[in-house]
Amino acid sequence: MMLTQIRDVRNLKLWARQIQFWRTHLDVFIEEYFHIRLKDTQRVVARQFGNADTLMVVKSRGYGKTWLTALCCIAIGVLYPGSLIAVVSGTAEQATLIVKKIQDYFIRNPEIMREIQCDGHRPVQLSRNKGICTLKNGSKIESYSVGTMRGNRAKIMVIDESPEVKADDLDAVIGPVRNTKRDICHQRGIRDYASKTISITSACLKSNYFYAMFMGTLKEFSWGSTSNFACALDYRSAARVGITDMEFFLKEQRKMPEAKFAMEYGSIFVGAESGSMFPYDLTESCRTLRQVETAQPTSCTSNYVMGVDLATSSERKADNAVITVIKLVEMENGCYLKKMVYMRSYHGKRLDALAEEVRRTYARFPRIIKIVFDHRGLGDALPEFLAQPWTDDNGKEYPPWTLDDARSLIHNAVPILRSVKANPQINQQLVSCLRVA
Repeated sequence: MMLTQIRDVRNLKLWARQIQFWRTHLDVFIEEYFHIRLKDTQRVVARQFGNADTLMVVKSRGYGKTWLTALCCIAIGVLYPGSLIAVVSGTAEQATLIVKKIQDYFIRNPEIMREIQCDGHRPVQLSRNKGICTLKNGSKIESYSVGTMRGNRAKIMVIDESPEVKADDLDAVIGPVRNTKRDICHQRGIRDYASKTISITSACLKSNYFYAMFMGTLKEFSWGSTSNFACALDYRSAARVGITDMEFFLKEQRKMPEAKFAMEYGSIFVGAESGSMFPYDLTESCRTLRQVETAQPTSCTSNYVMGVDLATSSERKADNAVITVIKLVEMENGCYLKKMVYMRSYHGKRLDALAEEVRRTYARFPRIIKIVFDHRGLGDALPEFLAQPWTDDNGKEYPPWTLDDARSLIHNAVPILRSVKANPQINQQLVSCLRVA
């Protein structure tokens, strides 16, 4: 029997409680009424679709997030007559994908098909830039571009690929949605269910506004808010529940850059923070070392420079200490071609241990002519740890080191340490030169 045919029961309060139960257990309604079996993670998201007002669903490509969202939209539309569900995205064509899922998968389901209004036309009216699915109880699922959504109202707004929607455009359309009440509730003076905003996407750069929204919703959810829900499910989860085979993901991993795969399939927000000095799209293309040297090659005639960035905190989110080695290849015109050939990071090491690592690195690259370090803060004490002779694992002794701009009383001290005391002017010069490089 159609759900729309059993609304004229005598005990309306009992019916209202039953509808509320189904909404708050939307996964149960989908499985029992539509006879569609959900995976365990899909049950969680479907139930939160019915309960929460703000949902941030981040899933791997190939996880079926559009399919599940389309199914949940149909379920809510069936339960609550007159629900206007708007699907928006950065482009009108992208916004039609959820309605297209209804056409491709769900009109073959007899229970769903009995709820859809046809009246001589196709169950789903779909073109390249517009999609509409109308239910017999007056609910409607309709796609919009963000621009055409302005001035319209909706009880539920689904934002597909949220990071591609401009923040200002999104703010302009969310407000009216939050303040919408179904006509049937106005006419009969009954309480309406809370409006909903559902964002579905794969992960994006941290510099995108969506990252801040996601983290804000996640924080509210972690504090026990029942009106907020956020999740990030990766490709391993999709493979575990059997939605997509692991072989597909491994094939994609082999042909994609690591950072892009981490976002698209790993559901990891990567990249620079908003307002960073070096944006992610500038640094990402330079992250692959094309020539790596773990030690100085035999018969090498090039000189090297070591850079040392000091950090000693063992806190999980604290900075790493980093040692880099840059190779100086002399050109015919007297200039030098600089190649970074070695980089290693250290977390939570004390200053004496870092000084030992600096010595070990020098032993592997004996043609290092300068060791450059930030003298402010931790660097103020670094020369003291290097001012004594040092013996490597092979029994070779190295002389003490001293600053190259200070006189040392030690007769065999090598003036190899280059102190940098940064100030705003030097920092700006470094930034400008590094951007050009």
